[in-house]
Amino acid sequence: DAAKYLGKPVPVIENKDLADSILDKSQTVILQSGGMFYLTHAAKGGNLELQYDVSLNMRGSDKTTPDFALLTSYWYPSIARGAAISTTHIEGPKDWLLLSNGNLAAEKVDGDRKSVLYKNPVAVCFHEMVAGPYIEAYETQDRGRKFRAWQLTEDKTRAKHDAEMARDAVAFYEDRLGKFPYDGYDVVDTPDFYGVECYSFTILTPRITSWATSHEAGHTYFGGLVPNSYIHSIWNESLTQYIDSVQFKQNSDRSLNMGYTTRNTKIALSSPYLPHGPFGDVGYYRGAYVMKMLENEIGLDKMNGALRKLVSSRTGKMTEWSDIQKIFSDSTGQNLDWFFRQWVRGDTFPVISIGRIFSEKPPREGYETTISLSQSGSSEPFHLRLVAILQTDAGEVSFPVEFSEKSREFLFKTPGRPRRLTLDPFGWTLASVPSSIPIKQ
Repeated sequence: DAAKYLGKPVPVIENKDLADSILDKSQTVILQSGGMFYLTHAAKGGNLELQYDVSLNMRGSDKTTPDFALLTSYWYPSIARGAAISTTHIEGPKDWLLLSNGNLAAEKVDGDRKSVLYKNPVAVCFHEMVAGPYIEAYETQDRGRKFRAWQLTEDKTRAKHDAEMARDAVAFYEDRLGKFPYDGYDVVDTPDFYGVECYSFTILTPRITSWATSHEAGHTYFGGLVPNSYIHSIWNESLTQYIDSVQFKQNSDRSLNMGYTTRNTKIALSSPYLPHGPFGDVGYYRGAYVMKMLENEIGLDKMNGALRKLVSSRTGKMTEWSDIQKIFSDSTGQNLDWFFRQWVRGDTFPVISIGRIFSEKPPREGYETTISLSQSGSSEPFHLRLVAILQTDAGEVSFPVEFSEKSREFLFKTPGRPRRLTLDPFGWTLASVPSSIPIKQ
């Protein structure tokens, strides 16, 4: 409806033909094309103020109806999805929940109306607001914070589970990643919207709150404190899936298993694509799997130390995989370029083959088994780790395997006679391995 730049009104040229959009160097204007705005003379810096109003009722998405309100990602002006702090003022019915990003700074009731003010000191890329006739179905507290579940139709069992999951997840993340930046965390049902990260709260369809709550809380760190534009990659989904599904949930949702199945999807983890597009599983599940591989490479203590360093050093700074690689290399004192080149920036992974395999009984005790392994399918040999498992008459024996050559021979000693060889890649590599094979004497 109107715009001001540096305190002065500026004209808005809206969706006009090029012939009607000739610019004057002496005049500052805004050009609008759909949802894109171009401000001339923006290099001066300063404040841009936009005034607009809208009524929405989009199925499964944003809406401002007499019964419910939801605003997600595109209702506020942003620069290239850049991160920003926010102050949000909401007015609505006094009995409604009125919620936005940040901590509640003020609340006032006047008759049948209520106004609230939220301040979010954390610069984030997504700013959300939800309002409706919610019931506070459950509340718990921990470390001076409130954790609440808000529902339109009360389900106390689910509400208790969700609020306590948020409480436990925040404590888990805070111990490993640094201070949680908000006064609490709210889990809010929505009628038909699937769900999204909101940093100080989450909005989720009721059918997924029981497993998605802890994931969304993890985004307070990866995507929230450390912002991601989603323009270049969805690295924040990879790190969040790792800290939630692998560390917090101990792979109970089988994220690692799903991650290994993406090894033949020929797209790099660092490539730009939508979280819920055709390659979403790569961003979430392969990302979590690669982070587990990195944990196995450097150790859990160094892994969490690097993640904590990532949060402390990149707070409020737009971050990409290249920044993450630098943090991990600096934090561990290890050159990890090979790891990120192979597993993050690469889109094609090797196939491991078993060549010569032979077992014999030496003059002394036990047995010696010689195995030849080779890798193919990539432009150059990868640095690979995995586990070789020998099933013997005396039980199962595991051996770590590491090689960077096109082929290499290994010698394993066992007390019992070996009967079968299995190569276990799980958590170590995205290379494909053959089925287990019997061992000839």
